[in-house]
Amino acid sequence: MRPILLITLSTLVLPFMLLGQEAGKKKDPFVKNPKANSDPNAQRQIGILVEYFKVDHLTANRMVREYAPRAVDAQPLRDELEEMIKAGTAELHETSWVIVRSGNRAQTESVREFIYPTEFYPAEIPSAIGSAATTLTSETQTKTDEKEEVTKTSQSDSASGELPAIHMTPPMPTAFEVRHIGNHMEVDPVLSNDNKTIDLNLAPELTIRLEDLQMAREGFEDTAKGLEHVFMPLFYTIKNTTKIVVIDGRYNLFGINNLPDDPDSRLITMLRVDVIVVQ
Repeated sequence: MRPILLITLSTLVLPFMLLGQEAGKKKDPFVKNPKANSDPNAQRQIGILVEYFKVDHLTANRMVREYAPRAVDAQPLRDELEEMIKAGTAELHETSWVIVRSGNRAQTESVREFIYPTEFYPAEIPSAIGSAATTLTSETQTKTDEKEEVTKTSQSDSASGELPAIHMTPPMPTAFEVRHIGNHMEVDPVLSNDNKTIDLNLAPELTIRLEDLQMAREGFEDTAKGLEHVFMPLFYTIKNTTKIVVIDGRYNLFGINNLPDDPDSRLITMLRVDVIVVQ
């Protein structure tokens, strides 16, 4: 009777022990069907996830040194970043995800089109300055003393070699370009015969508009005749372009970049590629 009792207790306790072990494991949020994944005739697509995490410079440096040897299997790094987000010491800065068939190219973007001039017709000084000034004075001024004041000002500027701004036509834009500001990603994956290894061309990009710069010699912005209306935008681009081999379902440490407005922080880029079975 005793051996039978021991076997019975083991049969009852073992499922609860296994249940406790499963509960202690960290669950993968990307749920997959093992039976569907094992079907060699199933149609498959590829989901590509890129995440940008903002952390301080020292932490980013430590993470790269620690996790770089395991960059192709960086689930521990992703778990640490998740805990840092909960603690408020890291920030999920941006996310991109797109699904595509093997051997095809896809792109996703969330951008704002910014149009700006790139070529200008130069500023001009009219040949008949005196007549233009007289005409302008007669049309816009009605009092005699105001006419005399405008005439004196024009003569004084001419004697000193400086022309009043009213006598110079500003530069006119003649050509324009469009720049996309925001998040853009282009991918080109190829799934191998084992349905687990992916050869991936990847180019995620973040574009930020910083400020407008006046096109005049430094220190002469206020006296740059004809150039006071010529401004060119300044952009900052964070881009990683590469070709790598990744494994289905694994996180990868993909890159680290600087931020334009926060020199003490860095962006850590994480990549995950999943083979998705069409059922």
